[in-house]
Amino acid sequence: MYIIIVIIIIISTMVLQLLITIKLLIMVKYNLLDKQREFIEIPHNENNFDRVYDLVERVSSYFNVKPIIAHIERFRYLYANRNNLENLRRLGCLFQIDAAVVLMGKFFVKRAVMNLISDGFVDIVASDCHDEIRCPNLEPAYEVIEKKLGKDVCDRLKKNPYLILENVSAQKIMP
Repeated sequence: MYIIIVIIIIISTMVLQLLITIKLLIMVKYNLLDKQREFIEIPHNENNFDRVYDLVERVSSYFNVKPIIAHIERFRYLYANRNNLENLRRLGCLFQIDAAVVLMGKFFVKRAVMNLISDGFVDIVASDCHDEIRCPNLEPAYEVIEKKLGKDVCDRLKKNPYLILENVSAQKIMP
């Protein structure tokens, strides 16, 4: 009886990992020049760094792209341990945050995001603008970043999207 339960657990785990892999592959968006960089949105129900690392590594090698991980502010387990972000950096990953978090995020998330920006772990500030309700708010977010972290940091974040479109290497984008 116990052997059957163990086998069921093992099979369930394998199926779950396969489903997460398939979902992540589907979520890769093809929208940059020569597919040098791709936005990857981690599934909202994922909370295991090792699986995320493995999936990002697979997507990166399978599609031969360097990922931009979208909305890192949504995944505390990613940014709470800076080694996680550094390991993803070694894969060539860049990181994007939502401008709305800078403006109206919850206190602790907003503080964490400002620390991530200050520590050089945020490469792109973008919007999650899918409709009229969610406004881009990029300029107000840049104003907050400049006020709190300085003009140099803000200018770097404004310039990075253009560098990415020009296929500039990640080393020149990262601070």
